[in-house]
Amino acid sequence: MRNQGDDSLAMWSLYSPDTNSSFSNNTISQPNLANGIAIYGGTDISVKNNLISDTDALGSGIAISNQKFLDPFNPLAGTITVDGNTLVRTGAMNPNWNHPMGALRVDSYDSAINATVSITNTTITDSPYSAFEFVSGGGQGYPVRNVTVDGAIVRNTGTVVVQAEAQGAATLRNVTATSVGAAGIYNCPYPSNSGPFALTDGGGNSGWSSTWSDCSTWPTPGQGNPDPDPGRNLAKGRPATATGSQDVYTPGKAVDGDANSYWESANNAFPQSLTVDLGSSYAVRRLVLKLPPLSAWNARTQTITVLGSTDGSSYSTVVGATGYRFDPATGNTVTVALPGSTSLRYLRLTVSANDGWPAGQFSEVEAYLTS
Repeated sequence: MRNQGDDSLAMWSLYSPDTNSSFSNNTISQPNLANGIAIYGGTDISVKNNLISDTDALGSGIAISNQKFLDPFNPLAGTITVDGNTLVRTGAMNPNWNHPMGALRVDSYDSAINATVSITNTTITDSPYSAFEFVSGGGQGYPVRNVTVDGAIVRNTGTVVVQAEAQGAATLRNVTATSVGAAGIYNCPYPSNSGPFALTDGGGNSGWSSTWSDCSTWPTPGQGNPDPDPGRNLAKGRPATATGSQDVYTPGKAVDGDANSYWESANNAFPQSLTVDLGSSYAVRRLVLKLPPLSAWNARTQTITVLGSTDGSSYSTVVGATGYRFDPATGNTVTVALPGSTSLRYLRLTVSANDGWPAGQFSEVEAYLTS
């Protein structure tokens, strides 16, 4: 199949689910608008042993998606098997979104992906952007779950091997990459307060261990991974979790760059903790903690312990419990100096008291390399 006007092959589970269906042993070249093969919903679907090359605008080589277009739609269910496919020069820059699309995309566009998605024995060559993309393309932050990538060869990918932009989880094993354009992993879920994407290293991976350093910018094909600006906020846009949240005041609001939005923990349940994954271990020297800079926020003192971890499981105290005064007269901002020996990836702030409200509260948590 050459030069189709939209998806070259598509299954669309409108009215009832496509079930036990397969696209196998096809050769596809230059679909003019969308994907080489697209699966929109359905149950127990297979995509096997296809050769797909040269997608243009709006398209991946293979898209596994819950984009519904119309109702009644039947989302992905059961096991979605993607096996033995070869993708050459697939993926594109979507001109409507100014957003890069990976060679193989798993997309929770209109609803969470709860099916088991098994991607095996894949070869991806010369993708102009990423090899594997996990995204919620509708911008609503629906999770992508239950994905396994096992056995992949990735050559000359333009930007990254894994482009993770949704909350959720995937396990990758036996994925070998060479000549990666920018970094191994771009892990920046959108919206930033939607929740983290957990990448599990299942073993046997090589050539793509590095993480893109700045969630505020897209990698440019072939540019490499630039050294981070030493003055930048390491926590901005990074995945954040908490022991509890009150109503809409979720953890991501503490790292979204907006001092007027905020995280608030569960009330009357001290201690409460907020944890930010910085993506890599850094020699953090200074924290800036903020509350909304509004006069309606009365001055208050929060007792905060700073903890750090390099692996996300074992934490040590960096700065012991200390009372910090937040006062709108001085911008509702406090600065915490960290010891010169500090090295951490996971930053945890544990609040054990707050004399202005019975909860932990931060509108921004900022982490810096500079003192």
